Amino acid sequence: MGKSISGKELGKGLGQRKDGLYYARYKDDSEKWKEKCFKKLSDARNWQQEQTYLARHAVVQPTASDMTVDEWFSYWMDTQLTGLSPNTQRNYRERYEHNI
Repeated sequence: MGKSISGKELGKGLGQRKDGLYYARYKDDSEKWKEKCFKKLSDARNWQQEQTYLARHAVVQPTASDMTVDEWFSYWMDTQLTGLSPNTQRNYRERYEHNI
């Protein structure tokens, strides 16, 4: 638990340097600490929460060298086009089939 200059507890991964800047830290996927400094404590907290969320919910996307064009199109339709209307999805599929 980090502390401010005045001795107040700031939370896990948060602290204040002697020059007055706040820092936020988190562990990435490879268990290495990443750190960034901020002028405001709220900015440090927000950054830490955002980075922690992104590290835990990262979607591993396949590389282009591992896939054929057809496999990539199927992956794209299943993952990136969710929430679109069926007509829009049909138009994308037909355009792919006729032009590619």
